[in-house]
Amino acid sequence: MRLQMAEVRHQPMSLDEFLAWENEQELRYELVDGQAVMMTGGTVAHDYVRSRIALALGNQLQGKPCRLALDVKIACPNGNVRYPDVAVHCGPYRPRDLLASEPRIVIEVLSDSTKATDFLIKLRDYQSVPDIAAYLIFWQDEARVLVHRRNEQAWQPGEELVGAGAIVGLPEIGAELSLAEIYREIVPE
Repeated sequence: MRLQMAEVRHQPMSLDEFLAWENEQELRYELVDGQAVMMTGGTVAHDYVRSRIALALGNQLQGKPCRLALDVKIACPNGNVRYPDVAVHCGPYRPRDLLASEPRIVIEVLSDSTKATDFLIKLRDYQSVPDIAAYLIFWQDEARVLVHRRNEQAWQPGEELVGAGAIVGLPEIGAELSLAEIYREIVPE
């Protein structure tokens, strides 16, 4: 039986219920506090930054045990399920899985409508996932990224990198991201 959105809004869903329901939908949804929340489209700039990040990471991950994910969900211990803009996961390859296996790096590209969520709520969600080692938030209209990173003891305060000369090191997966490369056609040098 297919759930209708009206039913979903009134009754919180478990992770399993959400995964089964969302798998039958034409659009993408996140699970937030037991409720399905429809994902919206982004701007051309948002898509460009996301694509450039994916291209750079995808090339660097070839032949390594971790894989790039652009459309894979991450389950958080609080029950929320998130669709990051870009993720790198390092667990076993299981092609039919609906959730990322051992997500290591999670990336969001800011949108005006999601800034507060990306900076606060998703930060808390992603920091609660034991396998995630870094959460990066990229701006879509300027060469700028905020890097939150976990060390052996705890999450460190975010480090902001600005300008085309900045390079984000990702030793957790043996990669790096050059802001000049990502923002090449968006932000003049």
